[in-house]
Amino acid sequence: MPRYFRKIAFLLTAACCMVPTLLHSEEATGLGSHKLSELEAQLDEIDRTLLDQAELTLRTGVGNLGWLSKLTPEPREIEWAQVEFTEPKLIDQIILVPVIVRDSHNGNQSDGFPQEFKILAGNADDSEGITIAEYSAADHLTPRVAPLVISFDPVEASWVRIEAKPIPSKTWGDRSAVQLSELLVFSGEENVALRCPVKVSSSERDWVRYSTFPAALVDGLMPYLMDAAEGEKGEPFIVFYGSGRTYKLSVDLGKSIPLSGIYLHSADIRENIPRIYHADYAMPRHMKVEGASQADFSDARTLVDFQRETIYQAGPMVMLPFPETDCRYVRLSVLEGYQAPEATGSHRCTGFAEIELLSKGTNVALGKIFESELNIRNTQGELPNLTDGLDHYGEILPIRTWLNQLALRHDLEYERPLIVAELGKRYSIQKAQLRIMYWIAAILGAGIVLIILIDRILRLRQVARLKQRFAADLHDELGANLHSIGLISDVAQDAETKDEWQTLSARIRELTERTGTAVRHCTNMLESKNLYFGLVGDMRRAAERITTNATHDINIEGEEHLQKLKARLRVDLFLFYRECLINICRHSGATHIETHLVAEKQRIVLTVTDNGTGLPADFGEKLPLALERRAKLLRGKLTITSPPSGGTSVHLKIRPKSSSMLRFLYPF
Repeated sequence: MPRYFRKIAFLLTAACCMVPTLLHSEEATGLGSHKLSELEAQLDEIDRTLLDQAELTLRTGVGNLGWLSKLTPEPREIEWAQVEFTEPKLIDQIILVPVIVRDSHNGNQSDGFPQEFKILAGNADDSEGITIAEYSAADHLTPRVAPLVISFDPVEASWVRIEAKPIPSKTWGDRSAVQLSELLVFSGEENVALRCPVKVSSSERDWVRYSTFPAALVDGLMPYLMDAAEGEKGEPFIVFYGSGRTYKLSVDLGKSIPLSGIYLHSADIRENIPRIYHADYAMPRHMKVEGASQADFSDARTLVDFQRETIYQAGPMVMLPFPETDCRYVRLSVLEGYQAPEATGSHRCTGFAEIELLSKGTNVALGKIFESELNIRNTQGELPNLTDGLDHYGEILPIRTWLNQLALRHDLEYERPLIVAELGKRYSIQKAQLRIMYWIAAILGAGIVLIILIDRILRLRQVARLKQRFAADLHDELGANLHSIGLISDVAQDAETKDEWQTLSARIRELTERTGTAVRHCTNMLESKNLYFGLVGDMRRAAERITTNATHDINIEGEEHLQKLKARLRVDLFLFYRECLINICRHSGATHIETHLVAEKQRIVLTVTDNGTGLPADFGEKLPLALERRAKLLRGKLTITSPPSGGTSVHLKIRPKSSSMLRFLYPF
């Protein structure tokens, strides 16, 4: 295959390989710097992780909002809220829960959640404290409805303070404030900020004060329902009884355990829209929790005396802490039960989905069976349901674990669309690449087929040209030699001396041997680089041998350019010239021949003129076959004319320096 065809195939293949590089020529940043396989693996990992995380399910009904700083038309420089512990605690995580509003355009969104704030912690004798976390608007904490988890190395502190810059509120007429539903401070699994004293820089005291009081910041009531990823739906235990009775439940923990809190999960399981029950359904209005070491509670100590004044003090989970106390037996006494709005004043009910007794943040009542001190048959559910570890949605998780899962879900659900978008972009690029690759493959295939066809045509032409050259070489070489032998034989017949006859005989012998050599080697005459290297001398010698009976003048210009010609061109030019001489000697009867050869860098012009009989009358435009064939091999322009002075003029013009392709297209 010719070199230029191989180059075309190489360029097409290189272009095919360069397409992906060209399509990815932009600088990769962010997700764009990851490999496609890495993004796909990351997306799979996110999807698997989300399956194990709690769902972010929002509560309904009535409840308090949390802390709302004073609403002002112009934002104040700073608002702060400080939680003070009963004693120094080793803390390692803080969780902020936003106040959530319904946005008609963007769905559920946080309202008043600070974008610029810092959290400080210190001891009682240190009012300044140390900064354990700081955020700015560049951290893009909003929009969010999930809690914000802030983890850090353990720090001993007796207070925690958040200092935040107010932002315009979505629900309070664009007035500025800071809003937080809950502030949780963890020491291990225990929320040490639960129901601790709270100081704030300001608090909204308008008509919303009953739902936005400062203590609501640490009351454990949040806008979420615990909706774990695992566990079967639990059924609550609800008991119905007369209003004048005190309902009591007790449990034996099996051994004395240091208790520090009780969590009561609401029995409200109906999610009708509109709701048919209040959000505090079956939650006692007044109850007392006692602990004892004796089964008869002779040494009972009051752990919690809880009395609800408004509906804002109830929710899906009521968390009641108390000072750590060693207890084996725990009794819950309902002094005033819940009265349903549609029931008469003589009926009460009490019920819970789960009762947790906390020791170092761990529920030690799990699997223990509560006993009722009243034999009441009008119940819903069974007493073991109170400690089966299940609520309305499934497994009950530790508070810290639950809120961390909600925060992780938020982060993953924020990241997932970005990865999906990047993958979509990558897949689009891949489709574009495939389309381009298909086209390139088709073009490459068509190009290969075309190259094969062209190569076959060129080979056939080359074979035809070789045949033509072989025939021309045989004709020109043998014809010239035979003609010379004939002329020398004629001269030998008239030889007057023996020496002259022997000289002519030797020349005939030489020509005979040369003719044999030509027959044997005419197919590879062009292989010899030195053949006819002295072109001018060869032309002169050929003229002497062939034009024995005529005078011959040779005029050559630019001999230095003739030395630079390729071997094939030298051979073809010499054979063309010799064929001209033979034709003149055979057919013209000329007595004088003139040869004019002009060699230049860009062209060679050969003119052979004789004074013979000239062209026949029926010559027309038909050229002698041998000369025409040799002129085609030279890719030259051949003209034969009869000058006014008589005779014949053969004119050949060739362009030796033009490229093979140009000479193929434009030979003249």
